Amino acid sequence: MTVESHKLSSEDQAKIIEMLAAREPYQLIADTVRCSIPNIDYYARRYADKIAKEQAKWDARYINRGLRTWHKRVERLELLAQRLEYELSEEAGRDRGTDNGGLWVKDVKLSGKQRADVEVFAASIVQQYRGVLEDIAKEMGERVEKIDDVSSDKGLTIKVVRVASNRSGDQGTPSGSVED
Repeated sequence: MTVESHKLSSEDQAKIIEMLAAREPYQLIADTVRCSIPNIDYYARRYADKIAKEQAKWDARYINRGLRTWHKRVERLELLAQRLEYELSEEAGRDRGTDNGGLWVKDVKLSGKQRADVEVFAASIVQQYRGVLEDIAKEMGERVEKIDDVSSDKGLTIKVVRVASNRSGDQGTPSGSVED
């Protein structure tokens, strides 16, 4: 896109600041206001304090909306799990016309000019279902993410276990033990 060099109007300047506060990408802002990325960078630096205050207002206003809270994410994951459970059910298998229930899906194998209708194991659906269950467990803080062994020069070994916990917004709750 060719951008003409021109002085930005006060409306354009306000739009740049607004879009920067909304964390829009520089290229999108430049395309919208029809200016260069160095112009956007200039305004980002010049009005950094004002932009930060607007971002803080936005964060405070929207922090508990949508999927930002763990219970909303778990609710959506549970809906997805229910849908995948249906896809794996006997009923879904009958709806798809398979003889072996929902764990099997119809597929077509081609070899040269020959065509064969076959039923194959629905491994991708099972894999997705397991992934959703894992995501739910992580959101609920029921999965161990990492175990660190920290050895000291005094012969002590400290085991730190980080348990996933997004409910409090932290990166994991450490618990540990000391061994001789």
